[in-house]
Amino acid sequence: LMISWATGDNRSILAGEHDQLIRQQARAIREVGKPVLLRMRWEMDRPNLRATMWSGEDYVAAWKYVREIFRQERATNVSWVWCPTAEGFIRGDAPAFYPGDDQVDWTCVDVYAGNVFQPIGKLMGPFLQFAAQHPKPVMIGEFGVAKAWGSESRAAWLKDAYRTFKANPQI
Repeated sequence: LMISWATGDNRSILAGEHDQLIRQQARAIREVGKPVLLRMRWEMDRPNLRATMWSGEDYVAAWKYVREIFRQERATNVSWVWCPTAEGFIRGDAPAFYPGDDQVDWTCVDVYAGNVFQPIGKLMGPFLQFAAQHPKPVMIGEFGVAKAWGSESRAAWLKDAYRTFKANPQI
C-alpha cells in the first residue's frame, strides 16, 4: 500500500499547527500492521506549490518534523518515499527538496509527456543520474502520456517507458 499524503503549508507544519492530525495519521498507519509506503507531499518541486512548500529548506525541515512525530508514535511500518517531478530535475530545482539519505527510504519520480513530446528515457535522465548517487531503491510514482499525442506516438512513448524501466535495475 502506498499512501500519497498532500500535507499542507510547510511553515504551519513546523509551527506545530498540525501536530494532532499528524499524530492521528501516524497512529492510523501504525494500526495497519503491515508495511506502508508513505509518499509525503509528492511533486513538492512544482512551481505552483511554492506558496505552501516555500523552499527546499522548508520542505526538508517539515519532512524531518513529520518523520520524527511518526517515530514518536512508533509507526515503524512506514517506508518514506520522496517523489518529485522529472521536470524538477530538468529545471535543476528538485534536488534542493531532498531530505537526505538518512531520511528517505525510496526515491521516486513522477514523469509525464507534457507540452513538449519527448521519450520518457530522456525526461527521466536527470532523475536517474541523481538516483544513481543515492543508495535507495527507485520507483516510478506516476507516468503517462496524453491522448492528444495520438495513438502511434503514445504507443511508442509507452514502449520507451518499458525499455527505460527494464534498462535501469535500480527501478
